Amino acid sequence: MVKLKRIQNKNTILQLLSKSSIYRGKKYRIHFKKGEEDFSYAISVSKHLGNAVKRNREKRWVRSIFYKYRFDINSGANVFIIIKQAGGLYTEAENEIFGFIKENFK
Repeated sequence: MVKLKRIQNKNTILQLLSKSSIYRGKKYRIHFKKGEEDFSYAISVSKHLGNAVKRNREKRWVRSIFYKYRFDINSGANVFIIIKQAGGLYTEAENEIFGFIKENFK
């Protein structure tokens, strides 16, 4: 298990956007770079996806999914998640993020 923490540095996010691998899903676009000590992540949601309640729900879902599958992550990485589409079911979001974890970190 790797420790989960949030990316606080803007320069780290800019590096991820320019020099990283990209996972494109229906609801999420995930920029990631493996090889770090800890698993760090940041979440971005555009205001055009809805009001604050909807945006915060989406971010809460992503955080809880990563926390739920933290034992399946075997290596450290920096991950930047961009939420492209709001709404839908929690299970759809969980399946997409678990697919990303299974494909890249097992």
